[in-house]
Amino acid sequence: MAKDILWFHGIIWPALLMALELPLPKKIFAHGFFTVDGNKMSKTRGNVLDPNKLVDKFGADAVRYAVLREFPFGEDGDISEEKIAARYENDLANGLGNLLQRTISMIIKYKFEIRNPKSETNPKSEIQISKLIEELKFDQALMEIWKIVGELNSYIDDNKPWELAKSDQKKLSEVLSFVFSNLSSLISPILPFMPETAEKMKKQLETLEPEPLFPRIEIK
Repeated sequence: MAKDILWFHGIIWPALLMALELPLPKKIFAHGFFTVDGNKMSKTRGNVLDPNKLVDKFGADAVRYAVLREFPFGEDGDISEEKIAARYENDLANGLGNLLQRTISMIIKYKFEIRNPKSETNPKSEIQISKLIEELKFDQALMEIWKIVGELNSYIDDNKPWELAKSDQKKLSEVLSFVFSNLSSLISPILPFMPETAEKMKKQLETLEPEPLFPRIEIK
């Protein structure tokens, strides 16, 4: 619900429940208002965003990610199709999607055998992400998740598996195992925000059959 009706749901509704001796809500969520380029959405201005069209173009997971990542939950925030497109291209397609694609492609190319890999993700990061979600700090939780995505992409670039394949098979195995296990560990924290994406990641990492996680789209 929007914050302009919080008074009714936060005071009147609980009072009615108390009068009827019904259980009270443990927590009430209220979101802020969206603006577009700093302006209130208005049919007169012609700046109303159609959520159905956005989902048709970018997918529900991507739109949900962009909105939750762009500004803190519960506060007013500015959103636009351009901002969603930027998140889609930079964070999702070039970030997470590229990480998954290159990881599976290297496992196939270098015939890497996966043997019960263990995640080496910092436990403090997992605890921090869970805590941020519980506190409804969704933008910060997603920031922490994508920080790991960026670190894994950098880890691949720094260690250059394509060069290790020619000179150091043991190191190559360590690098691929590290990336695979830590990428797998991201499925769980991504799931609440992007369920379809998490399921696709899980399937691709199990079958080792890569498909574009976020296909390239034409952005005008």
